[in-house]
Amino acid sequence: MARLLAYAQLCSVGRKGSPNADELINFAQHVELLKTQLLKYTYNYPQQVEQDYQHFCQSYAGMANPNKLSK
Repeated sequence: MARLLAYAQLCSVGRKGSPNADELINFAQHVELLKTQLLKYTYNYPQQVEQDYQHFCQSYAGMANPNKLSK
């Protein structure tokens, strides 16, 4: 399956705005960096979700009682 996908990518190289062969090679050479960045992002993202949830809870509680809403 991977070979078919690679073949399809190479067949469409440089057509109608798609990346040319040099851009595909450059992408392949930097895959490890991209994987590292993606893993770092996914490791830190739950902390952002927790912050967003806490902010939502505070805002929602403030809607029920406008005197509790703090800025």
